[in-house]
Amino acid sequence: MSDPARKRPADWESDSAAAKKAKDAPQTPASGSLNPAELDRLRREVAARAAMLKAQAARNPSSAPTSAPVPLPGSADPRPPPSRFRLEETRLKVQQALQNVQMSSAGASPRPILPERPRGAGLKIDLPPELLNSSSSSSTGYRRYNMPLLPPSAFATVKANMRVPEKPVRKETKPEKPGKPAPAEKAKNPYLEPGLVQAVGKSRDARPLKFVQPGKYVQIAKQVRAQEMLERLKKQIEMTVKKTGMDVELDLVSDHALRIERPPDAEWWDTQLLETGSYEDVANGKLVLEGDDCIITNLIQHPIPVQPPAEPGPPPPKPVMLTEKERKKLRRQRRAEALKEKQEKIRLGLLPPEQPKVKISNLMRVLGAEAVQDPTKVEQQVRAQVAQRLATHKKHNESMKLTDEQRKQKKRNKLMEDTSKAVQVAVFRVKNLSHPLHRNKIDLNAQQNFLTGVAILHEGSNLVVVEGGPKAIRRYKKLMLRRINWSDATAADNDEGGEGPSSKDCVQVWEGEVQRRFFDSFRFKKCDSDTSAKQFLEKFGAAHYWEAARNYSDVI
Repeated sequence: MSDPARKRPADWESDSAAAKKAKDAPQTPASGSLNPAELDRLRREVAARAAMLKAQAARNPSSAPTSAPVPLPGSADPRPPPSRFRLEETRLKVQQALQNVQMSSAGASPRPILPERPRGAGLKIDLPPELLNSSSSSSTGYRRYNMPLLPPSAFATVKANMRVPEKPVRKETKPEKPGKPAPAEKAKNPYLEPGLVQAVGKSRDARPLKFVQPGKYVQIAKQVRAQEMLERLKKQIEMTVKKTGMDVELDLVSDHALRIERPPDAEWWDTQLLETGSYEDVANGKLVLEGDDCIITNLIQHPIPVQPPAEPGPPPPKPVMLTEKERKKLRRQRRAEALKEKQEKIRLGLLPPEQPKVKISNLMRVLGAEAVQDPTKVEQQVRAQVAQRLATHKKHNESMKLTDEQRKQKKRNKLMEDTSKAVQVAVFRVKNLSHPLHRNKIDLNAQQNFLTGVAILHEGSNLVVVEGGPKAIRRYKKLMLRRINWSDATAADNDEGGEGPSSKDCVQVWEGEVQRRFFDSFRFKKCDSDTSAKQFLEKFGAAHYWEAARNYSDVI
C-alpha cells in the first residue's frame, strides 16, 4: 500500500482540492522527532524529486511553472495561495471586457477568454467538443464543471409545467397611400397621375362573405315590371292621341302633368260654421255656433253600421265536444258558484233567508217539536207550501213557452236564408203544366221556402224560374225532379203510389249564382207567343232564361 503523502496531486485540481487533501493527509511529526533512518530516506526522496523536476523543466519550460511540488513533511505548502487565482480571474474578466468593447465597435461577435489548461491523457483527457457548450467548443477552452452533459429539453417533461403556446397576434397592415411618382417616371410618362399610382407590395386582405338579403331580386323584378308597364301605358296613350288627330303631344304620365290644385279657402265641413266661407272669420270671431241654422246641437249622431260588400270571413272554430261526465262536472261547478253567491247575499242582508223546503215526508225531521204540538195545523201549512211551489213551477213553464206568432216566426227564420251576398237560381222546363194540382204544388212550395221567380205558361213549353237560398233551391229541385209525377195528370205526389216522373217531362236547364234577385215574389204568367214571353221577362232583366230554355239541347 502506497503512502498517501507520496501521491502527486493532479494538475487540474484547484487550490481548494489540494488544501482539502493536505488537510486529510496524516500529520507527520517534526524533524526533531524523526529517527535518523527516516530522515535520510526523506532527504533522498526530496533530492530525487528535485532532479526530476529540473529534468522536466529542461524538456518543457512552459509546463514547469504549472507543476505543483509535493509538500514536505513538516513544511509549508510551496504553491501560491488562492488569492493568486482570484487575481488571475479578475485580470481575465477585465481583458474580456476590453476585447468585447473592441469587437462590438468592429461589428464582430465577442468571444469569452478562458484560461488555458494542458491536455492530458487517461482520466485527465478533455471531453469531446460535442458535449461542451458552444462558448467552450475550442480545443483550448476551459470546461465548466457545473454544465449539464446533455442539452436542455425543448419541452416540459411534466404536464403541470407545460405552458400554453400563445396564439400569434396578427398585425393589421394599413393600406399604404399612393405616393407621388418620381420625377424620372413623370418625365417618362407625362400622362401619369399621382392618384393612380399603386403602392408596390400591398397586401390584399380577405373580403368577408356578403349574402343576398331575401326578397332583393323580387323587389328589383317588381320595379322593372312596373317600369315596363308604365312605358306600355305611355305608348298606348300616344297611339290614342295620334288616332284622335291631336297634333299637340301630351305627356300625361310625366311629373309635369301632375298638377296640384290650389287649396280651397275653407273645407266643406267647415263652411257651415263660417259666415263668409273663409278661415279669416275665425280670427274675426264671426262663427255660426248658435241658432237654428247651426249644425252644433246637444244631440249625438250615431252612424249606421254598414256591412262591407266583401265575402264574410271564415267561421269561428267550433267548440270542443264534451263528454257526458264533463258536462255534468261543469253543471255542478256552475250551480255551486251560484249557490255560494246567493248565500253571500243572504249573509249580507241583500236577500231574505230562504224558507225550509218542507214536505210530508220530512215534516217531523224539519219542524220537530212544533209538529208534535199541533200536527194538523203543520200538515195544512206544509200542503199549502207544496201547492204553491207546484203553481210557481207551472207558471214558469207557461211563461217560457212561445206564442203562436213567435212559433211561426221561429219557423220562418229557420226557412229564410241570407241572400245578400249571393242568390241561387234554378231554371226548369216543363212539358205540360195544365194540371191545377201541379201548379198549386209549384206555387205553395215556392212560398213556403221563401223563393221568388216566375212560371211562364206556354203551349209549346213552360218555364219555371226560382231564386233563393241554397237549401230552399235544393228542396225545390227534389219537388220538381222527384216528387211530382208529371206523366200522370191525376197523380199528386210520388209518395202516394206513383211510378216517378219521366226524364222528358221536366228537365233542369241551368243552376247557378247571381248577385241579386230579379223578382220580388213568385207569380204565374200566361204568354201566347215567344215574343210576349220575352217582353215580359225583359222588364225584370231575365230574358236570357227564356232563350236558354228554348235552346236546350234535350228535345222534349
